[in-house]
Amino acid sequence: ALLRVMHAADMPDPGTLARQLDKIAANPGQASTLAPGEETPSAPATQAAPHWEALVRQVDDCGQLRISQIMRDWVRVISLAPGELRFTTAKGYPGDPSSDLRDGLYKATGNPWAVEMAVGEGSPSLRELAEVAKQAEEQAMRNTPLVKATFAAFPDAEFVNEEDARAVVGGRSWKR
Repeated sequence: ALLRVMHAADMPDPGTLARQLDKIAANPGQASTLAPGEETPSAPATQAAPHWEALVRQVDDCGQLRISQIMRDWVRVISLAPGELRFTTAKGYPGDPSSDLRDGLYKATGNPWAVEMAVGEGSPSLRELAEVAKQAEEQAMRNTPLVKATFAAFPDAEFVNEEDARAVVGGRSWKR
């Protein structure tokens, strides 16, 4: 307890700490400061195929929500050219969405598409890329000096995702 009190004496007052946390939250690029000797978290090794994200948005914008969701979450692009798509699906997708993709792309672009499900690795799906980016962002945040100091002072503390922040804790609804 004495060590915690000594450590807390070096910490800013709660108001200043809250402002610092708000500043970090408002400027996430600055939150990736690493302590000396630490490595930068690795970014995804591969990226989505060029223009794939734009095509997914285009399909979504024309009202093909189910098809754009399949494209975003499950499709791994092997090759993409105007009017031509070769892809594989992420593990766990049942069936072959080729005809749905062909129809959605036609409705979105007004051009016929040759869509083929092929064997191969393909680039990660947009959902997979977003998950990797989210993990890298969380790791970068955990490596900031302020967060490290907070966890050192409060070893039982936990990260709470913003999506989960609405959970009721101790009879009180927590937000941000």
